[in-house]
This record gives sequence, C-alpha cells and structure tokens, in this order.
Amino acid sequence: MRLPIFGRKSRPTPVPSVWPELVRASLTGGSGPVRSYDVLVRDAYLKNPIAQRAVRIVAEGAAGAPVRSNPPDHPALGLLGGGEPGPALIETIAANLLLHGNAYVEVGLGASGLPVALYSLRPERVAGVGLDCIGVALVAAAAAGCAATAPVYALGGDHETRLDAAVAALGCAVVTEPRPGDLLVLAPGMGRRHLAVLTDCGVVHAHAGVGRVVEGPCDPAWTLVAAWRFPED
Repeated sequence: MRLPIFGRKSRPTPVPSVWPELVRASLTGGSGPVRSYDVLVRDAYLKNPIAQRAVRIVAEGAAGAPVRSNPPDHPALGLLGGGEPGPALIETIAANLLLHGNAYVEVGLGASGLPVALYSLRPERVAGVGLDCIGVALVAAAAAGCAATAPVYALGGDHETRLDAAVAALGCAVVTEPRPGDLLVLAPGMGRRHLAVLTDCGVVHAHAGVGRVVEGPCDPAWTLVAAWRFPED
C-alpha cells in the first residue's frame, strides 16, 4: 500500500505575461523539444551545490521539528519508529517534496493486516501512481463532492464528444466566464484536448514536459474550447 504525500508551495506572486515564454525557454534550453524530467533535475540540482545545500538545510530542519498528534497517543506515532527512524523518514519526505513536488511512503503491513512500518520511496521510480489530465479532473470533481469514476479512454487525441458527455454526467454546467475552480477544456494543438483546473495563479494540470502536476500560467498558444463548473451546494 502506497501513501502519497503531496506538498504545495505558497501561492506565487502574479507574474507578467512574458513568464510562459521564460518557462518554455527554460524547459527547452531556448530551442528544440522539451527536455526530460531527469535532465531538468540533473541540471537544476545535481550540478548545483547551492541547491543541494538549500535542500539539505530545509530537510534537516523538518526532521528536527517535534512531531505531535491529536490525540497525543495516536497509533500513527508508533509507525515512525517501525521502519526507517522517524527523523530520517521525515527528512527524506521533505527532500522529495522539495525536489519532485511529491513524496511516497510504502506502508508495511503486519500479520494482522494493520500498518506496522513506513518506508520512503523514490518518487521518480514510483510507477502507476501518477495523474494525467483526466486524473486531475477526477481529483477536482471528488473535491467538489461529485461521485466520479475514471472512464475508459486512450491517451492523446480529441475525444470531444465522449469528454463532454463524461463531464456533463458529473452534473457540471457549461459557463462562458470561467472562475477559479472551474474545469477547462483546452486545445494544445489540432485534434488534441487537455483538461486543467483554473486557479488564481493560472491553471493546475498534468504537464507532459516535466512529468508531473503543476500550477502556473496557461500556455498562450492553447485554445480554450469550453469551461465547466462543478455542481455547487
């Protein structure tokens, strides 16, 4: 059983419209295709001793912070000593959150079927637990109280008719003036569709170039096809 622990940084200050171009340039090196996630990590961290030191300081600080629970004797506290030592586990989780945006913990089960230990996993080597744009939409739908299930679909392509039917089945309504929290249907290119959730800082979506879910400005080259609003109480 894997337990995902997601981290979120504080909301960034709004940035000028030139920012998407700067982001694109940093990902592509100024030209050519978007560089892989491994290349980005190597250039930004492994070749940067200052970044390594900064991550270490923050991670060690998190490991040194006291861990409390409510109630004080919550069984989860015992798990911190059942596998990796508590401070080492927390330090690894903090470092993974800083480097990858995600951290994963393997929950070791005892003979009774109950959790007895926690072990950290390397996020870049965890397969089958990531989100594509459909997954992002399903998470947002669940947060809005919709009973959503993943439809059968293939990656890539348009699928506009099936997409509209699936979103409408959630009880969503088409809106002409989207606001934060609305689900956007975008067209990154001819015959392609992409889902994103609108926020105050841009959009949350599954970024194929960096291989993870990110929040940032929407690519100005993308076309807004439709905007849907989740049911409101």
